[in-house]
This record gives sequence, structure tokens and C-alpha cells, in this order.
Amino acid sequence: MFFGGLSIISLVIQVIPVIGQIVGIVLWLIAVVYWVIFMIKALQGNGERITAPGLGFLNQYVDQVANAVK
Repeated sequence: MFFGGLSIISLVIQVIPVIGQIVGIVLWLIAVVYWVIFMIKALQGNGERITAPGLGFLNQYVDQVANAVK
């Protein structure tokens, strides 16, 4: 869910000629860093839920989506 939203934001921002490309590169770098963090935590295999560092305020929305699917 995190990477899909980040991809949509990046595509919309990249429409702006110069600034959009710079912001797009920064968003891509952020996505790579989060991907590495998530992979390391997933490979540790504790079976616990992985939250995004620095994005704790999104947990309530993630819980709503997760509970809606059940």
C-alpha cells in the first residue's frame, strides 16, 4: 500500500518539468530506503507486524483497511 501510493504521487509530481524530476528522484530514494528496511525486518521472521518508520500516524488508516478486508 505504501509503495503504490508513493508511485502515484511520484507520477503526478513528475509532470512538473524540472522540480518534478528532482522530487521524483527523492521519492524514489525514499522508497528504496523503506524497501530495504522492510526486507530486513521481514527476513528476520519474527511474525510481527512491520510498521513504516517515521510514518506511525498512518497506522490508524492501515488498521481500517485491514479490518475492512476481513
